Amino acid sequence: MKKVKVNSKATRDRLLAPYLDQKLVTSIAKRLIAKFPPSIELDDFIQEGLIGLMRAAAKFRTVRGDGYDNPVPFEAYARLMIRGAILSSCRRRQYTDATHAPLEEAAEPSYTPAIDAQIDAERERKQVAMAAAALPANSRKVIAMYYRDGMGKRQIAEEHGMREAAANEMRRDGLRRMKRELEMRGVRKAA
Repeated sequence: MKKVKVNSKATRDRLLAPYLDQKLVTSIAKRLIAKFPPSIELDDFIQEGLIGLMRAAAKFRTVRGDGYDNPVPFEAYARLMIRGAILSSCRRRQYTDATHAPLEEAAEPSYTPAIDAQIDAERERKQVAMAAAALPANSRKVIAMYYRDGMGKRQIAEEHGMREAAANEMRRDGLRRMKRELEMRGVRKAA
């Protein structure tokens, strides 16, 4: 098993400071609990979400192994970890219906496939983030500006001091590289 380096207490505290009010965790927990029976407590989801947030702060890397800044913002990473912790808790507890019947006793789990789909989507998002992280710095910035920040090609070109066509080509090249990376990881099938 690969040993994961854990951030120092100071780094964890710095990453967690903006989220101590629990608004991020609570909003994710509220969105998720709407898909579950009313007998499940919101506080349980919030508790699991806080555990996910603490794990995110412990494992998040601000600088990648190759020395480049991590293009994934902490909040995006934390959202994935929070959702993952809550959904993993649901799987461990085998929530399947309003009576909390264990998976073995339930004739047809009412939303286990939905949980599996959400977990698969989370894994895929992580793979996409890792593929983006493997891009050269300029391509990574252009992709982030276009898709994450919602900037247009003209704005990106002005920001980088290049022609709009060059910015667009850099974006397309970055997408092609990401697609190849995802295909190699088995996330996307070759078209």
